[in-house]
Amino acid sequence: MLVPLDHLLAAVKNENNAVLLVGESVGETMFYGPGAGGLPTGNSIVADILAVSRNIASHSTGQTNQGISEKFDWLETNAFYFDVLLRSDDSQLIVNCLKIKGILGHRISDTHVFVKRISEAQLSNLRRDVPIHAVFRSL
Repeated sequence: MLVPLDHLLAAVKNENNAVLLVGESVGETMFYGPGAGGLPTGNSIVADILAVSRNIASHSTGQTNQGISEKFDWLETNAFYFDVLLRSDDSQLIVNCLKIKGILGHRISDTHVFVKRISEAQLSNLRRDVPIHAVFRSL
């Protein structure tokens, strides 16, 4: 990527690397430092040579891994769960709907419900059934 000479990233020289992030609260933030020179680069090269050597020995060089050739839909399998705080006009309605779906929800106030463990697919289904104004996910 080419950047104008007066841009913050244009000051990155030689073996140094930089990552520029733009956040709503903080604006532009740049992380800057030395790249993976010397020992880290050498380790990566040796690891690549060993991987190629193993592939040559097993006659699998240039072959794709058939074990992962099919597309896997993580959301469809409910593989990931997270905690959420839901805001709605009627928290009791949400708790009742969650109970029917077998999901445990705790009513915090007239407008908020805390759900300890819910998948993306379950949350999408819930949003189709009851009016939810906001979803706050814990990190």
